[in-house]
Amino acid sequence: MRKRPRLLLSCTCEDRADFHARVEMLLGSARRLGGSLASSPLVVNVVGGADPAFAARVQALGAEVRVVARAPAGAPPHANKLCMLSLHDRDDFDVLLAVDCDVAIARDPAPLIGAGTIGVVPADTDPLGESQWHALLAALRIEPGPRRVHATTTGRPMYPYFNSGVVTVPRALCAELLARWTDALHELTELWPREPRLIPRSKRFFTDQYALMAALRRGGLPWAVASRELNFPTHVPLHGPTVAGLKPALLHYHSEFDEHGLLFRPRCAVAETAADLVNCSHSQAAGIPYRGLRSRPLHSHAHLAAARLGERGRSAKRRLRGTIGARGA
Repeated sequence: MRKRPRLLLSCTCEDRADFHARVEMLLGSARRLGGSLASSPLVVNVVGGADPAFAARVQALGAEVRVVARAPAGAPPHANKLCMLSLHDRDDFDVLLAVDCDVAIARDPAPLIGAGTIGVVPADTDPLGESQWHALLAALRIEPGPRRVHATTTGRPMYPYFNSGVVTVPRALCAELLARWTDALHELTELWPREPRLIPRSKRFFTDQYALMAALRRGGLPWAVASRELNFPTHVPLHGPTVAGLKPALLHYHSEFDEHGLLFRPRCAVAETAADLVNCSHSQAAGIPYRGLRSRPLHSHAHLAAARLGERGRSAKRRLRGTIGARGA
């Protein structure tokens, strides 16, 4: 029987109430439902500083609070998460389970995690067209190769490109992955202004994932495609045959939860049992009523769409003001 690795679960968050709620859901579900995670070290990296009350609640769950510096100005979105890889100097774990804070644990992930390779799960969607991929891969000095993984939402083949919300990293590989991922982030940060038409601005939100792809695909680091059960999305409809028969261990729910922290019904029925289990556990721990999964209210969808549209409009206005200001100068 294969020996299961000792895990260290870690996440990174901003010191804000909305992030606090997600982190506490992550830690609570890990302790109550995560099997081996019930006694594993848990480390919460808080950017810039931690509210004392939040820190106390985290510590009450047997987790450590680690204040980390913010990524340098100009760094792409999600760059702060790379600080988790600097935990490599500890000796109390074999594999780092590095996750986004909008994840809930439904069962023990240890049986799904290899001890010798970096584990990554294919992204939900393929963000680029063929010509865009070829341009980006050429800029990153990566041969396209075959489309050998499949997008979770469509089941269509895509180039090896992964969601960075859950990554498993053997301790011995953490430092090297940190260096390679950081270098690729710097390259992309310099690439966007130099080649502004290479990739649409709206697609640069995924810069950290393009950089992760580069860190892995340039060679030298052992990596493997991990089971989607380690990073199962609940916020989008999924391709049935691609996820059939899976038993999700980690639910990546994004903003799909109510004011009590209860998860809304997943958009794919495969995850309903896991989501119900998480909700039952959360309701008992928090002392709040739970009467089963419910779908996200329609007005919430409309509100979210309006918020996104409004932010796009504000971003466009900021870019326009910048352009006018530059011309005036």
